[in-house]
Amino acid sequence: NIVIIPTSFLIINRDHIPDIARTIRQDYKIDILIDLNGWTKGNRMGIFASRPAPVQITHGLGFVGTTGCAFDYFVSDFVASPERYDHLYTENIIRLPQAYLPASQKTVNFSADPFNPETVDKMELRKKHNLPHDENVFVYCSFQSIHKISSESFDTWMRILSSSQKSVLWLTTINNKEAREKLIHRATTKHGITNDRLIFGEQLRVDLHLVRAQACDLYLDSWPYNAHSTATDVLWAGIPLLAYLPDYNHNGRSSSTDQNHKEEPRMWSRVSASLLSTLGMGGELIQSTIQNYEKEAIRYSQNRNSYDSLRKNLLQKRISSPLFDLISYTRHHETAYWEIFVNRFMEQQKPHSSYNVV
Repeated sequence: NIVIIPTSFLIINRDHIPDIARTIRQDYKIDILIDLNGWTKGNRMGIFASRPAPVQITHGLGFVGTTGCAFDYFVSDFVASPERYDHLYTENIIRLPQAYLPASQKTVNFSADPFNPETVDKMELRKKHNLPHDENVFVYCSFQSIHKISSESFDTWMRILSSSQKSVLWLTTINNKEAREKLIHRATTKHGITNDRLIFGEQLRVDLHLVRAQACDLYLDSWPYNAHSTATDVLWAGIPLLAYLPDYNHNGRSSSTDQNHKEEPRMWSRVSASLLSTLGMGGELIQSTIQNYEKEAIRYSQNRNSYDSLRKNLLQKRISSPLFDLISYTRHHETAYWEIFVNRFMEQQKPHSSYNVV
């Protein structure tokens, strides 16, 4: 699709940086140059350092945070990058009115297996994937990579399991045997959780994994590094996601007015809150203390009516909220780029301040 849509498509991955910069500046005369990688593997930050375009924008898709590099703007949103943290970014911020992380039901092909969260036979799925197929057993899950699971997150999950006796935790495949054994050892020796309550899923293709994921009841997000694209996947699959963000309040944005709550300026710790806020479920699923996070996770496992109401709300909002609306997401980007280049750069010939899209 990326190759088909543009009027011109040029592959430059093997070219030298000076040659690429010259092509951008002289041959194509690009007005707005956009980066999607940041400081991730395979990046070409040297191109941007040579300033081949008058306006350069980076997007927090690959590298979730300021680059400290030659960018004029950074694409984010009001929850992921609150205004009070602007001084921590070397770029001006383009704040979208919805989550900066794009999410679409069309990004995953579910044709390999029927996908309908409203009619799924959860017990059959559990039986198929070696999970307890007892409707009284509550299945927590977290499909984070092992390096994203902090000790504090894991200990919190174990306390939840301790308080919710008829529950298990379903984790993603951990190929590192030593890391996997460390988690099991920590669960058993520190928390008294038996091995059979930690279940490790096998590696599956993404579309098959998301069908399988519907066997879960509640996704437990990790911190300080949240689920990002994984969060959009499980929310579309109809799985409520419980998040922790210490400086969040329930007016839809984060706040620093409560002196009892610590600040959390790191963008990668705010992504799941950004997604849930756009979904319109921040009040139910974002907790500002670990104690409340535990309390809510336990409550949903013990109160089926509360859980059923939560999931019904999610199934409705995944259709009606802006989170999975790529058309509005695209329009907001177009509005920002036009404002920045035509109404700001062309008039002043220099980058302007941060810009909030409305």
